[in-house]
Order: sequence, then C-alpha cells, then structure tokens
Amino acid sequence: MLAIAFAVLLSIGCGDLCRAEALDHYARLFAEAGYGRLPREKAGFLLRERDGTLTFAPWSISNFARASYDGAIPANAIALVHTHPSSMSPLPSSGDVSEARRLRLPVLVVAREGITAARADGSIETIAARTPARASKTGRGPAWPRTALPR
Repeated sequence: MLAIAFAVLLSIGCGDLCRAEALDHYARLFAEAGYGRLPREKAGFLLRERDGTLTFAPWSISNFARASYDGAIPANAIALVHTHPSSMSPLPSSGDVSEARRLRLPVLVVAREGITAARADGSIETIAARTPARASKTGRGPAWPRTALPR
C-alpha cells in the first residue's frame, strides 16, 4: 500500500526529475554540450537506483546534430534527457513528444532557457526555468541554476 502511495506522489508534479541530484546531472550534460553553443545534442538516461539515488547513463558521443541511441533502455530509467543547441527551440519538439509517448518515459530537454519535459500523455511541463520568477509563475520546479547557464 505504501509503495502505491509513493508511486502516486511521484507521478504528481515533477518528483525525482526536480531533485537537486537530477539538476546536477542536467547541468553536467549541458556543460558537456557547450552550454548550447555546440551544433549537436548530448543525451542519456536518468536512472533511479535501488537505494533511491539518481545516476546518469550518458549515450556515446555522436558527431551528428541529433543524439541517437541503439540498445535496450535500462530497466531503472526514469527519463530520457537531452540538450538542445541554442539554434533550436528550448521546448520539446513534436518528435520528443512522440518519443515520450512511444517509450512511456518523460523526454527532457535541457536548454539555455531552462528544462522542460515531454510526458507520456503528450503534455509538456516546466522542470526548471532560467530565473526564479519564471519558475514561480509555473508553480513547479526550482529555478535552473544560473551557474549552469553562462550569460
């Protein structure tokens, strides 16, 4: 019964996707992507380990503009996370939404303006915004740390 209640609580709001641990993983991925300045995406899976810690499994480096993955999705994956270069929209694309529906996993976009998630139901949610004012307007998620986003 407690496990069901915990699962319901995690499905409300952004849960693990908003944890400081997760934000640290997003910030590292964004730094590896040149803070959106490089003309390609970086990606990986956000994983919840048995002890509840969050880890990150990066995809192998690609020289292509779009990140791609070939293999089985880890059983403990709770999200697919990828960056968008500054030349792209900071929001999930229609392809990101389709992929979230297909995988039944949130697909997160990490961009200069913030972090958004395409959910399996097709909705788009702000995980963290560039400034606290934007984050508070959504009523969800912390501010995307300014240290992760050079001016």
